[in-house]
Amino acid sequence: SPSSSSLAKTTMSPSKLLLLVAFIASFLLHQTLASSQLSDDIVDQIIDEALAELNDEEIGFSDDDMSTSCRVTASSLNFRSSPSTYSSVLKTLSNGEVGTKVSDSTGGWVRITFGGQTGYVSGQYISCSASSSGPSCRVTASSLNFRTSPSTYSSVISTLSNGAVGTKLGDAAGGWYKMSFNGREGYVSGQYVSCGGSSTGGGSSTGGGSSPSGNQGCNRSKDKSVETLEEVFGHEGACQNSASDTGNFMNGQGPGYTCMGISVPVGYNARHTHFSYANSACASRGVNFVKCAWDLNRTKFKEGSAELYKQNYFRPCNHLAQPAFYVCSDISVNSGVGRAQQFLRELGSPGANVKAYATALNEKHRQFYKQIGRPGTANNRFLSGWLARADSRDRFIQRC
Repeated sequence: SPSSSSLAKTTMSPSKLLLLVAFIASFLLHQTLASSQLSDDIVDQIIDEALAELNDEEIGFSDDDMSTSCRVTASSLNFRSSPSTYSSVLKTLSNGEVGTKVSDSTGGWVRITFGGQTGYVSGQYISCSASSSGPSCRVTASSLNFRTSPSTYSSVISTLSNGAVGTKLGDAAGGWYKMSFNGREGYVSGQYVSCGGSSTGGGSSTGGGSSPSGNQGCNRSKDKSVETLEEVFGHEGACQNSASDTGNFMNGQGPGYTCMGISVPVGYNARHTHFSYANSACASRGVNFVKCAWDLNRTKFKEGSAELYKQNYFRPCNHLAQPAFYVCSDISVNSGVGRAQQFLRELGSPGANVKAYATALNEKHRQFYKQIGRPGTANNRFLSGWLARADSRDRFIQRC
């Protein structure tokens, strides 16, 4: 065994120490419970719950000493006993209620304290910021939209002028910054602000002839997800209720409406999340929920659709640069995530020539279109439209 002198020289991070404590606690607990009359299943359950609690507690260690306040952004929000929609509801929180964040949990849940009671809420329905101020950021563009969420499809809170100064509260996906300007919180594109003396530039240059990298769009002034959403929405259009489209049916009922590519079951299942604004007014409409949500507020419907696409359909393609990211994402939207993943597996690594990879990926989907839409099949009537979509992707690849 190691000597006390060697142990004294060992440095251990707080996170490793926490794991060691959890391991020792698990071992001692198991020895105690194993000698009891409890069944093995009950012993394992108690140990799992104890370890989960140990893992969730910060026991005095944190990355910083700043408390983080969180405000409820949904109209109402369930405050639960554990990080699961199947757990009991401690109480229902109202829009604007403020609590203190304890820690992040699995699956996007946040452990939080409201009114002296600690529980869990879904992180997508709260807005959190550290009580200590972050770095100052200055707008470098001639004007900049200050938005409600990190998406070009979200509502504009205000238009900021060149030189406007705000406080950065954190980073968001896709190169967005969460900011505070004049006491209001929102989001701006990080490429148009300069924070802490590190400018990201203020122009909208499209750069030189090299291929885009990382999250860059083919148009260098755009994030690749934003650019892809514009293309996808151009294909998906408004609403249709074709009886030959299986996406317009749910539980044997229909046809309902698919709007902006959001099918009946996908939209209905997102009534508590991406389309929560329409839940009270439209949930009872069943297969016509999507059309009802579309008619109720098209701006919010587009915002919800954009976030749903990014979370559910773009994710398998996130590792790809443009133009392959767009081709992959559009295939995922049009033919399903599984089909996009199949094509990616068949093609393997994209290598250095991303354009060639995007072309090969598009050609795979074009051949798939021809197979399922061949003469004599029910899908044949859709074939010309599908092939036009593949042709449009080819033109995007050439422009990139």
